[in-house]
Amino acid sequence: MSPSPLHSTAIRPYGNHEARPGPDTAYGIVCVGFGVTALSIAIALREVEADSPILFLERGLRDQWQRYSPIPFSYMQTSFLQDLTTQRNPLSKFTLTNYLHETGQLLTFLNHSRLTPSTAVIKGYLDWSASHFDDWVCYGKNVLAVEPIQDVSGVVGGWKVLIRDIKTTKIYSVRARKVILAIGAQPCIPTALSTPEVETHVVHCSRYMEFISDFPDHPPEALNVAIVGQNEEAAKIFKHIQSLHLNYRATLFISTSALRPKETNPFIASLVESPNTLLPHRFPLELRQRRLLAGHAQPTETVDLALIEQLYEEQASLHEHANCPVKRHQIVALHELVNAAPDGTGRVNLTFRDARTGNEMQHEEPFDLVVSASKYERSEWKQLVKSLQELQQDRDNPRIDKEYRIEFRRRMVEAGVGVWVVGGFEGGSDRSVVGRSSSLSWRQRVC
Repeated sequence: MSPSPLHSTAIRPYGNHEARPGPDTAYGIVCVGFGVTALSIAIALREVEADSPILFLERGLRDQWQRYSPIPFSYMQTSFLQDLTTQRNPLSKFTLTNYLHETGQLLTFLNHSRLTPSTAVIKGYLDWSASHFDDWVCYGKNVLAVEPIQDVSGVVGGWKVLIRDIKTTKIYSVRARKVILAIGAQPCIPTALSTPEVETHVVHCSRYMEFISDFPDHPPEALNVAIVGQNEEAAKIFKHIQSLHLNYRATLFISTSALRPKETNPFIASLVESPNTLLPHRFPLELRQRRLLAGHAQPTETVDLALIEQLYEEQASLHEHANCPVKRHQIVALHELVNAAPDGTGRVNLTFRDARTGNEMQHEEPFDLVVSASKYERSEWKQLVKSLQELQQDRDNPRIDKEYRIEFRRRMVEAGVGVWVVGGFEGGSDRSVVGRSSSLSWRQRVC
């Protein structure tokens, strides 16, 4: 069926109630997770009018879906065209452009003169898109494992997905011929900040706005905030705190000598997205980029160059006022966090290792809040497929082909039966994963 034109009637939800799978119900496709990547897959499946039953299992409750508050006045680093579906189907009703049109924001966006949408616009876009799939999504369901369903000869004809209901703790299963693992990334706080003594004063960067909103807008006393990390989120949070009341002070601790800019070479981006015969194009996009850049020193945590330049200008301005007795906002380089401990007054003392000397020292001031701009854990999907080890070509390390499908040994799985893993690789960005995942469903005809 050809895609509907952009100017057609407004989208309406396809169902006014949440999906309710019964025990041992059979589905054509079961997708574990309903984050950004899974949402792009749902859109692709809806647009090809899949005739087999489809189910998305999301661990979070409906009112907690993708809950986060974007940092005010922050923008995405990608074009508005790199949304959930434009690269696959520019005429889709689920493009960002159509969302802006449907919600009366298109003219405002066009007059803004920016090609990159704000994070607030993207949050609204994702919520709006997800609201049209309640008949496919079952919230509050934690998937425990994916197990094979084999015939007498040992050939797999489908999968059993074990589920625990978050509210009732009841465990049951559903069946599917195709399973997509789209769990995505989970926030991971380093060990030094995970002790019970300090955990009430520590927040992962993904929940920063949720925490900072509990603090007063005009604190009567100085509130000291530490940001630990050197990625894009750390830089944005550091910049945001500078816009708050004068009594807010922020210190950004980075383990490197300086913030590093993102790779912006358009030739590399083109080769990764559309590989030629010289590239390892049998690998998923994220792994393809890693192999393409092999042998070249690339920073693992980067920041948009424009943001780095803004921070530098602000730091230079602070240095111009060298007589100020208190430096409100500082970037401290070559400091690696080794310990955190309560100071006895409701604050946290941080101890760092100097990368130049190797000496450990406690920072001179305690902190009211510590923001951990740390990495995300992306290996949860491996726990779900442990029971499939005997079927895999490599038991200890599942191999994923360029279409994100787990490679099983020959003649062990029926044609049309498979397990896909999307959004589960280090180095993947929202842009690449969403674009690749949506086209995955279209090309592979998983419906």
